[in-house]
Amino acid sequence: MEMLVVIVIIAVLIGMLSGAYLEAKNHAKRARAETQLRELVKAWTEYYEANNNQWPSTLNNQSNVPMTYNNLQYLFASGNTNNIPFIAINLQSGDTYSDPWGNPYKISFGTGQDQQESALRIAVSFPNRDRYR
Repeated sequence: MEMLVVIVIIAVLIGMLSGAYLEAKNHAKRARAETQLRELVKAWTEYYEANNNQWPSTLNNQSNVPMTYNNLQYLFASGNTNNIPFIAINLQSGDTYSDPWGNPYKISFGTGQDQQESALRIAVSFPNRDRYR
């Protein structure tokens, strides 16, 4: 009987610890995703400013563009005319820059409608936002 009580107590403790472990793991994934998003937005902002407030012609006014190697090549030193590395990530041709859950990051590119004032708008899609609440 005493052995059964000890086993039940150990099982309850393991259950509580596994919940805390999963919560910590999801928190770490969220922090990594937020850091990656900040870096991605910063890199695109720097690209925009370095190229006279212009997006790459293939991405201009596009919505929900997946961050594939082909779309990110403008941020690599070898992929832009200024030879400036705007972001340092390891992607190969055909790869997609994805969040920790495996979903590709998607960005919408656009500029302001007013010709007198140049506006920069970057919309970031973060599909796993509710996964860890």
